Order: sequence, then structure tokens, then C-alpha cells
Amino acid sequence: MNANGTDTFSYTVTDGTTTVEKTITVTITPVNDAPVAADGTATTNEDTVLNGTLPVATDVDTASLTYAVGTTAVPTKGSVLVNGDGTYSYTPALNANGTDTFSYTVTDGTTTVEKTITVTITPVNDAPVAADGTATTNEDTVLNGTLPVATDVDTASLTYAVGTTAVPHKGQRLGQRRRHIQLYAGVERQRHRHVQLHGNGRHHDGRKDHHGDDHAGERCACCG
Repeated sequence: MNANGTDTFSYTVTDGTTTVEKTITVTITPVNDAPVAADGTATTNEDTVLNGTLPVATDVDTASLTYAVGTTAVPTKGSVLVNGDGTYSYTPALNANGTDTFSYTVTDGTTTVEKTITVTITPVNDAPVAADGTATTNEDTVLNGTLPVATDVDTASLTYAVGTTAVPHKGQRLGQRRRHIQLYAGVERQRHRHVQLHGNGRHHDGRKDHHGDDHAGERCACCG
């Protein structure tokens, strides 16, 4: 198989008494053989570039093969760059996960074959996106409000709670009842205030005879 060049075989002729033998020379004209390539698989995490090497192709006629991006399978969840030496770089789209495919070609300069790579993008949890905010209330007046809306590309189920990096000054006490987070601060001469954050993001606070700025941290946790 795949032989080319010249070959010979002999034959005989006899009349029953005498035999002669002669030779036939056969010239086998070479015909280009297509490269032999293979499909493949690869895995990367969400939002992580995948650098890899395509399956090694072979060709009985030559070791000089060139790789390129194919056209039969175009990635829909990212982009791919294929180098001539068979190395490639696949970049998932932001927050994309699941499976994606791309095709590549191998050529020996005469014949080209095309194969497919299937990429599995493993999902990775994204942190909620929240924002700082401001609020105003009068002295001795309870403030009822709603925290800035947080978002999460992975889920719409978000829970709000009191944070720890910034708390109302003049003391604090943190407790939890019936899924409500309560923060009490400023106990002085029976004057007090509290900040109450509900899981849905609503809050209220107030302290008798107090004015000026105060602040409380918030924490947004992803549930789901």
C-alpha cells in the first residue's frame, strides 16, 4: 500500500518442451495521499483561555503539514486561533459555559482534510455585583429604604445581610431572628438606634436625638 516507483516480475512461456522466461517492468506513478487527522476534545474553565495542541496528523508522502482554522464548525461560545504548527488558542466568551466546537484543517500542500474539536467549558460561579449607596433621614426619624439592586449572572436568587467592614459607630450588637438581620448601636442614656436589613434588601434605622453621618456595611450573598 502506498508504494510507487518501479517494480518487476517475470513470466514464462513454454511449448511443452522448451520454456523461456521474460521480465515485465512496472512503473507505479505516485499519487498524493491525504493527511490523516483526527477529531479531538478539550476542557477549560469559564472565562479562561485554553491553549493547546491539535491531534498530531500524519502523511505517508511528507512530514511537512500545515494547520489552519476550518469552516465546517464555527465556535458559537468563543473564538479560536489556530497556528500553522498545530498549536491553538480558544477564548471563551464572557460567562459562557457548556460545550462548543471548532474545526481545523491539515494540508500537505495538495490535499486538505478537516476535523473537529469539541470544547467543554466548565461553569465557574461569578460573584454578585453590588454598589455603594447613600440615604438620608431626619433626626429621630426611622429610615425605611431599599439597598441598591445587586445582580448575578448565575442566579436571580440573592440574599442581603448586614456586613462587617463598616458598621454604625458608638457600639453594636448583631442578632438574627426570622431571617432578619438586626444591628443595634449607640446605646447611651436610653438613646439607641438600630439598622435592620431584610433578606430582600430593604432596611430601616433610627436613633433618638442623633444627627450627622452614620454608615453600615452590607453583605450580598449568592443563594442557589
